[in-house]
Parts: sequence; C-alpha cells; structure tokens
Amino acid sequence: MSKTENTRFAGYTGLIVKAPAESRDFYTSHLGFTAEIDTEAYVHLVHPKTGFELAILKAGELDQMKELEFSTTGNGLWIGLEVENADEESARLWDAGITIVQAPKDQPWGERTVVIRDPNGVLIYLAHKIKVDNPSPLETVSTAQ
Repeated sequence: MSKTENTRFAGYTGLIVKAPAESRDFYTSHLGFTAEIDTEAYVHLVHPKTGFELAILKAGELDQMKELEFSTTGNGLWIGLEVENADEESARLWDAGITIVQAPKDQPWGERTVVIRDPNGVLIYLAHKIKVDNPSPLETVSTAQ
C-alpha cells in the first residue's frame, strides 16, 4: 500500500495581492465566486457550482512567511476554470469590460479556450472540452493512463 493511498487532499490556490477587495470584486462579479471569508487583509472565495477555492491575501500580511510573496507576481501562474461554453463566456466578459488576452481558440489537445487577466496580472484560462480528430501527443499521453 502506498504511503499516500489513505491521504485525502483538499486544496486551494492562494494569491498575494495589493488590493484584496478589488480581486474579490473581480472574481465575484465576473466569475461567480462567493466570499466565505471577507476581511481587509484576507478573502477566501469558493465557486458554488464547482467548489473551486481561491485564497486572496494582502501583501505584507505574512511577515513570518515572506517567501510566499516573492513567487506571486502573476508571471508563470494561471488559473484554469472549466466552463460550459468558452465562446459565451468570452462574449459575456467582453460586454462587462474585461480584456480578452486570447480570443476563443480550439486547442489541439481537445479544449476550446479563452484567456483573461485578473486585476493582479494572473491569467485565467477558461475552457470547455471539444472533440478533435487527431489529438496532439500531449492529449494522447494524458488519456492513455
């Protein structure tokens, strides 16, 4: 038996930002999250449909764990959210004034995607599954397991 076989993980993504209220407003207004904890320094969001959780902490609040702040500039980080229809989400978000970083696009691994950016510079990858005739090698490897 594996050492982790009986271990159950529940997790969330954490962002350290300058303005938690601005981030809260973005995720609740445009992506349907609700705030379970909402303070000036810390906001904990949950998506009611999927259960996806997002923690937002004000920069400078973790003096004992400064290393967390150095890795959260938004570079090299994205949040992926599965949606029912990427095209409809793109149109809805565009109408709401959200900048579309990448217009809806079919990906060779079997997703239709659209990419937006949150107020902190973090990319949000919205996708739904599509059928592809010849999936890329990446899709072949991930589905063969």
